[in-house]
Amino acid sequence: MKTIRQLGPLLLAASTAQMLNAAPVAPVAQPRLALESRIIREVEQSDVNGGVRRALSTATTMRSGDRLLFVIRYRNVGATSLAGTAIVSALPPRLAIDPSQHSRIEVSVDGGRRWDRPGATFTSGPDGRLTPAIGQPVTHIRVKIDRPIAPGATGQEMFRATIL
Repeated sequence: MKTIRQLGPLLLAASTAQMLNAAPVAPVAQPRLALESRIIREVEQSDVNGGVRRALSTATTMRSGDRLLFVIRYRNVGATSLAGTAIVSALPPRLAIDPSQHSRIEVSVDGGRRWDRPGATFTSGPDGRLTPAIGQPVTHIRVKIDRPIAPGATGQEMFRATIL
């Protein structure tokens, strides 16, 4: 599986084995996946009839309780098709990922060492036992793209989170 890791503005392509600190892998030409990400804040507003509607605004300032929509757009800028691709991104601190997200999303609360579904995350305790990571913010998100990405093809993935 090819993994595209996004670290702030720096993009770095690595194989899954490299990310898991396995034995070094000889450098090979990596297909390229260009990424663009946006964070949009969801705001509830009253409409003219007294009802509540959800509006989207650019997330310039954020505070605890804000609901955010993360949008990741990608494009294969390489000359070969990409299969088995995942996008991994470090997240800002104090985020809880909406557990109703689609099945291709996994989260980590320990810097990417262990991956679980949102709402079912675990962490290793001091004794090495796995314990539920209740109330722990997510540190990384991984989105699996389940179809091949042809050269020049584009796509978009989205997920929701709340600031703790």
